[in-house]
Amino acid sequence: MQGPDADDPGCAQKPVENVSALLDRGAEGLRIGVAGGYFAENGNQEAFAAADRVAKALGATRIVEFPEAKRARAAAFLITTTEGAALHLDRLRTRAAEFDPAVRDRLMAGAMIPAAWVAKAQKFRRWFQREAEALFETVDVVLAPATPCRAPKLGQSQMTIAGTTMAVRAHLGLYTQPISFIGLPVVTVPVWSDGECLPIGVQIIGPAWREDLVMRVAAALEAIGVAKAPVAMLRT
Repeated sequence: MQGPDADDPGCAQKPVENVSALLDRGAEGLRIGVAGGYFAENGNQEAFAAADRVAKALGATRIVEFPEAKRARAAAFLITTTEGAALHLDRLRTRAAEFDPAVRDRLMAGAMIPAAWVAKAQKFRRWFQREAEALFETVDVVLAPATPCRAPKLGQSQMTIAGTTMAVRAHLGLYTQPISFIGLPVVTVPVWSDGECLPIGVQIIGPAWREDLVMRVAAALEAIGVAKAPVAMLRT
């Protein structure tokens, strides 16, 4: 989906680009970095192994780092929680019982966050965005795990990360939230290990407005069989 929406005054007025015509270019000639620091911590080894497999397939060895990524994730969590609360505030007041309890609690918490915290998070977001822009002056795309573990099963509420049991909903976005909240284009490709019935996602992150780059890399990985999307078979 591309192009400006006449019904959304806040969207950018960017023209439609024929990205499909560029996919055959593959990843050749692109400067590809591998996210280190925060993105190489706080996860299970299987997540890092998936990212490493993608990096090796692309010949990527350069380690790059998004500064203050942990703080970025916290700011993203705060902003999205308050925005969600603002969107649903009237329904929370009049139809609270109709919400999933976990969702309702999160939205109600967002409605009570001080405005000063939100303002500080928004200031940090702009700083982090500038830092990301500087990083992409040195590389064209960055690889990073998409989740700290293999894809959870439907209805799964808990997961174990680095020996610690935690809630799936609150922590599955450990690696995606710092990126998505500054609007960078991302393609997450599913990577499968031999004998496993569920995949692990690896993010291909690009600079602003360069969807063509991340899609080229994703297409290249699909062409060589590193990324694939077979039907998941759950063990009974």
